[in-house]
Amino acid sequence: MLADKAPAAIALPAEVSSFPRSRLAHARSNLRLDAWRVQEALKPGVAVALYASLSEYNVPMEPRVSVWAEVTRPDQSTFSVPLARGADGIYTAGFLTTAGGVYTCRLCADGYASEGTPFTREKTLTAGSI
Repeated sequence: MLADKAPAAIALPAEVSSFPRSRLAHARSNLRLDAWRVQEALKPGVAVALYASLSEYNVPMEPRVSVWAEVTRPDQSTFSVPLARGADGIYTAGFLTTAGGVYTCRLCADGYASEGTPFTREKTLTAGSI
C-alpha cells in the first residue's frame, strides 16, 4: 500500500522553528492610482503641482475617494495637502518649495471601490530645489 511506502515525517528541532519569518505577497488589482508632479524650476520658492487620478477597470472612479499628499521637507518636517477633484476626475494640489533639498511627496488615496469594498493606494514622488 502507498501508506507503507510513504517517507516518515521529519521532526525539526525546536530551535529551527523559532527563527523569525517574513512573507512577501504580490497582488494585482484593477484599481489603479496614477500620480505625477510638475515643477518648472529647481530653485527655492518655486511651485510644485501634484496630480493624481484613480481608475478601476481603466474607467475613472466615482468621487467616493479621499486623496491627499504627505510632504516631507528637506529638514524632515512634514505637512499634509488635500488634493481636490476636478471636473475631469483629476485630483490636484500644490505647494511651494521653501528651502533647498529633496521634498518627498507621499500621495495617498482611500475610499470604496465600485463593489463597495474599501481600498487604500499610495505612491511616492519627489520634488526638489537647489
